[in-house]
Amino acid sequence: WARNDHNLNLHDFLLEPDHSRAYTFGIGKAVPSGRGVIHLRAEVTQLGGSRTNLVRAEPTYYEHHIVTQGYTQFGQLIGAPIGPGGESQWLALDRYSPGGRVGGFLQRVVHNNDFYYQRFAPIESRAGHDVEVRAGVNVWRFVGFGELGGALAVGRELNRYYVVGNDQTNVTLETWWRWGRRH
Repeated sequence: WARNDHNLNLHDFLLEPDHSRAYTFGIGKAVPSGRGVIHLRAEVTQLGGSRTNLVRAEPTYYEHHIVTQGYTQFGQLIGAPIGPGGESQWLALDRYSPGGRVGGFLQRVVHNNDFYYQRFAPIESRAGHDVEVRAGVNVWRFVGFGELGGALAVGRELNRYYVVGNDQTNVTLETWWRWGRRH
């Protein structure tokens, strides 16, 4: 749980603790399975504005009139990769074994809902949110003194750039090698 702006005083905080808030909540459960472990993980992130924006100014999370370059460290975004004003839900299931890991995930990301509500909601009503739904699989194998891995994900972005009906499919293929195994 974090804040993008401060309250005026304790009284203000007690009345509207959700003003300019953001949160991430995650949970995981590992269960033994043969010589390995099955690991279920879930996460919800909410960076979009709260209802307090109806009665008082509330900056979009990761944006501020004083911090004009955004929340970065040497050009790298600090925080959730979904970007300002967004939200996401994520679910993953992995099986770890002595030889590596294999798993899959599902994710839904709503891109910058704050911007959508400010700019497009009066025109598009409820049909123009920029939403991406992704599913993917990944595999890691321990090979000698390193790890070899790969992932394949397919995503469908609905109303890309807030244009109703501009639906795009994205396919991502990754491979990697990391020297030295972590124990």
